[in-house]
Amino acid sequence: MKKLFSLFFTLSFFLAIHAHGQVRNINLEVKLLTPQNNDILYVTKQFDITTQIKNLGPDTITTNDTAAWYLSFNGGQIQFGSPPMDHINYPTPNLLPGDSAQVRIQFTLNQGWSTGTSIVCSKMELKNATDSIVDNDTTNNTSCASTDVRDLLSVSNLSSTIKDISVYPNPASDVVNFDLMLSSKTDVSIWITDITGKVILHSQHNGLAAGQQKLKISLDELPTGNYLYKLQTNSGIKYGKLAVE
Repeated sequence: MKKLFSLFFTLSFFLAIHAHGQVRNINLEVKLLTPQNNDILYVTKQFDITTQIKNLGPDTITTNDTAAWYLSFNGGQIQFGSPPMDHINYPTPNLLPGDSAQVRIQFTLNQGWSTGTSIVCSKMELKNATDSIVDNDTTNNTSCASTDVRDLLSVSNLSSTIKDISVYPNPASDVVNFDLMLSSKTDVSIWITDITGKVILHSQHNGLAAGQQKLKISLDELPTGNYLYKLQTNSGIKYGKLAVE
């Protein structure tokens, strides 16, 4: 009878430990180290985005866990890879309660990025395929900095070829029109990219005569979102933003 009781007690104790191990309680604190408030970020110039993660919870973050890292500018989520994803997966280091680590990537704002104040936010969330993680405080999973975006590159003498330019509608849905008043014959190339610089559409128009020219580009295959356009003539380049809804 004692053996049966001992066996039952041992089995129950094991099951209790196993059940407890299925759920880990952590508190992931995220802190954006770079860039910091009032830092100047230059368009086309690479810079570091450094994020510190710290485990404030009672349980360990293990190397089997994965951190989903999100990056946004002024509330706009950056898309990574192809097909595009709204985050990058990072394998985490082993973080005991109180331990911290840093994650660093290099990032470049492509030409045409809006200048001025830009709120950069870094966010991380933990996920795990083998057991459950509970983050007891998600209010500290995001850290932001207010930066100043400036343009390093000057646009060449586009006005020597184009007297006037109008891009409409913007936001657009099915098509976008580029109305140009050309002062002389020129070739015109138009690229539409996502905000990471990946080319989505390219439209080439050779030997356009001087005078009013209307170029129409279909947007049927573009999902809703924010894009950039680059318009190039024989004498210069113009960049701008395009919203698709």
